[in-house]
Amino acid sequence: MFALEVLLAEYYLRHVISVVLSAVMATAVARSLLQLTPNLGIRDFLVPVQYQMVTPIVELPLYMVLGVVVAIVGVLVVKVLYGMEHFFERLDVPGFTKPAIGGALLGGTILATSYITGESGHTSTTWLMGVGYDTVRSSISGELAIAIMVILAIMKVVGFSMTVGSGSSGGIFSPSLYIGAMAGGAFGVAVHALVPGTAPAGAYALVGIAGVFAAAASAPLTATLMIFELTGQYSIILPVLVVCVLGSEGSNHLLDRGTIYTEELRDKGITIQERRIGSLEDLVAKDVMTRDVDRLPEGTTLGDALEVFRKTGHKRVAGGGPGGEPRSHPLALRPPTGHKGQVLR
Repeated sequence: MFALEVLLAEYYLRHVISVVLSAVMATAVARSLLQLTPNLGIRDFLVPVQYQMVTPIVELPLYMVLGVVVAIVGVLVVKVLYGMEHFFERLDVPGFTKPAIGGALLGGTILATSYITGESGHTSTTWLMGVGYDTVRSSISGELAIAIMVILAIMKVVGFSMTVGSGSSGGIFSPSLYIGAMAGGAFGVAVHALVPGTAPAGAYALVGIAGVFAAAASAPLTATLMIFELTGQYSIILPVLVVCVLGSEGSNHLLDRGTIYTEELRDKGITIQERRIGSLEDLVAKDVMTRDVDRLPEGTTLGDALEVFRKTGHKRVAGGGPGGEPRSHPLALRPPTGHKGQVLR
């Protein structure tokens, strides 16, 4: 689904078949040659408990609100990331020093987190450095306070944006999952406190993981299948779909159909357009234009001209010189009716 939604941005059946066959064959070959098997321990580690909606009639509207929240968070992730990248591009220092500056600023976010939360530097480092699977698990398990998750979400956005924007090595996928877990978890804690009898905060953290990635990458189906594969919990699919679709559509509107993967191309002047089946967006003039233009040489008789109209089916034919060569301003001729003689210039 990632290839279809992010790379191809289309759902033509022939592409779906190719992608599915490729994924199946790759998985089969890898498991047979490398003796890989699905590791259930990873699933138990990330999602240690089962989640489902307790009161759907109450919780579905809450998940719709979460969809709006993840849309805003996804837009902020994209804006801060490329804003930081533009900042480092304009920074008038030697290029090799920019990653060092980004690393120093990243360390500053850890110190700031330690100061704000009152936790040790080691704890703040564990929270923010690396992919953060331990912290994501803590959020899903409901072990973090709402203030901690809000602070971690903000610091992660700033920290990974400075890392990637300064030119250091870093990805986009894992940070978006981390930020989604923190944003969703904080939303869940607030909901669970204000609306008792609903699902625990961890359920919202789990849905937030998918929602922020769907909003930032405009890939709702990819995010939905990702959560299903990670958790194996079908009961969580309905709220995941609601949040991912709303988050994706909201961010598309706010970013003018841009994504975290296409904004850099836009900055370089490369236009990324959504491809729609049956539209004219994929056509250029040369695909529909007539290259071999019929011309009537100067002095062509009426009978010959009418024969050209009959054979070509054209209603207009360009006039040409004595040998049929094109003129700078060719004359469009219509087949006259009821007249004899020659077609004149």
